[in-house]
Amino acid sequence: CAMYRVPCAVCRVLCVFCSMNGQSRTTGVMLDSNWRWYHTEDWASCDSNTLDAATMEKCIVQGLDADAYKNTYGITVGSDSVTLKYANNQDGGSPAYGQRVFLTDMSTADGNGYQMFDVLGSSLSFTIDLSNVPAGINAAVYFAAMDQYGWQGATYSDGNVNQAGWTRGLGYCDAQCPTDMKYTQDAGWNTGTFESCCPEMDLLEANRLSAALTPHPCTNPEPFVCDSSVEECGEPCDGVGGDMNPFRREGPGHGIYDLLDVTKPITITTEFPVDPSGALTAIVQTYTDGDNSYTLNLTDHEMATQKAYFNETNVFASMGGVAQMGEGMKNGMVLTMSMWTGDLNWLDSCKKSGEYQTYDCASNSEFSDDSMWQAAFDSDGPGAWRGPVDFQTDNSVFATQDMTFTSPSIPEAFKTQSKLNCDYTPGAGDDDGTYDCGTTTYAFTVSDIKLTPL
Repeated sequence: CAMYRVPCAVCRVLCVFCSMNGQSRTTGVMLDSNWRWYHTEDWASCDSNTLDAATMEKCIVQGLDADAYKNTYGITVGSDSVTLKYANNQDGGSPAYGQRVFLTDMSTADGNGYQMFDVLGSSLSFTIDLSNVPAGINAAVYFAAMDQYGWQGATYSDGNVNQAGWTRGLGYCDAQCPTDMKYTQDAGWNTGTFESCCPEMDLLEANRLSAALTPHPCTNPEPFVCDSSVEECGEPCDGVGGDMNPFRREGPGHGIYDLLDVTKPITITTEFPVDPSGALTAIVQTYTDGDNSYTLNLTDHEMATQKAYFNETNVFASMGGVAQMGEGMKNGMVLTMSMWTGDLNWLDSCKKSGEYQTYDCASNSEFSDDSMWQAAFDSDGPGAWRGPVDFQTDNSVFATQDMTFTSPSIPEAFKTQSKLNCDYTPGAGDDDGTYDCGTTTYAFTVSDIKLTPL
């Protein structure tokens, strides 16, 4: 059998309690299948470099117990919280960096797929601790319009059947249309040509220096696959999205650490108001640390104004804007949490904003004075500086080097940070070295998830 299912006790980790419309709901936490091992019934690794797609589809997707979630992937669950730790030791191998998890519906003994959140006409709130998320890491909490069962039961074109589905974290998609999903929705094993697309609502992408809210509508409000080997996929979703980042919009004095005390947990509430026909009319988000707060009000008019301000093509509007984002929410969305690194200049540093700009981040790389933001804005780079972190042409330096930032606005406690990667001690042979992730403690915690009618 392809990807056969084992009892749910080894598929998921411990339960998390959230509140939906005033009622406590038991949900599970499921690790995405892309992070898992694929093996045969004899426990031999399945190697996609030597096996064809049909054979890979007959491999077993690794089941995990609570110890593996915690010790290998850095996922810890409390009674109403989920903690993701960035760097984690693995037995006999390189560390595991980052992860992606989904909430599952555990209202029945064996579970009922991913937990689907119907947010139209409601508000979604959660509390998050960003105090230990440095520059160069994205702590993301967002919705993806995934299939509720991870396409469990789907028959692929070669006759193999997806028997694992949501019980092994299959079915992921987003508005970036990723091509690196090992299994792509109902299309089977991906040899690199399948794009896994669906609407995406980024409630929060952040670290302790910068934060953004971004809806990403698609022309098709349902999850879908494009095979680039047989058709031109183009851009079926707004990958850039309608982002709202206070620092990008208003400059120094508007970093998340300026507006809130990020050494304390922050509660974020996102409202999704609808008109009498049920169409989404705005996305209203409020951040508070208990003493201070700020609100973002994302409407089509506000986004059109911002796009013009930043000399950007308004793809968000051409995709249908706020209302089309709402169409992607009508079948429910899966709450997703991830922690990852890469090129994060778009979040906390400098990134060329519009196609009409010639502003060069590399030539103005040090945010040594808060006037940098204004200088870029006054030239031809409005919106280029998204946060106060010095620009890096190669963001891998965050992984391997301790960093000290030049911006005078960054709190002293955050101006210097240790490298993201674990310590490595070489051994006698090429493969005999050891890793120590004990001192790499970057993590974030999400708790007190509540869905409430407006």
